[in-house]
Amino acid sequence: MRATTGDEAWGFVWLGKGLAALLFAFWGVFFVEHLGEWFIAPEAGWPPPATWFAQALHLAMLLGLATMIFREGPGAIATVATTAAFFLAIGYRGSLALPLINLAPIACFAIARALGWREGAGQA
Repeated sequence: MRATTGDEAWGFVWLGKGLAALLFAFWGVFFVEHLGEWFIAPEAGWPPPATWFAQALHLAMLLGLATMIFREGPGAIATVATTAAFFLAIGYRGSLALPLINLAPIACFAIARALGWREGAGQA
């Protein structure tokens, strides 16, 4: 039996939510590690204000990813904005693949939308 377009769309929605959860865990590990290094037991005193700002943006990025699990649209917007702000704030000059990985769940939601899915609608 062949899956309907609605089933395919629903599959992409859940793939996007799953990727958002995995990315939340991935970035969360870095957040917790840096939290311990810079704030819980700082060896050289408190970090400079730029570090506080970067850590706040990192937390905002995590909140965007978590929001995407429950509210795809607002979470996607928050994730794109905070990911861009975070990587600009830290002066990231590495591979673009690292910040762009956060677009993977958004791509899944876009595919689901192209297949006819609408946020807030139940499975047909």
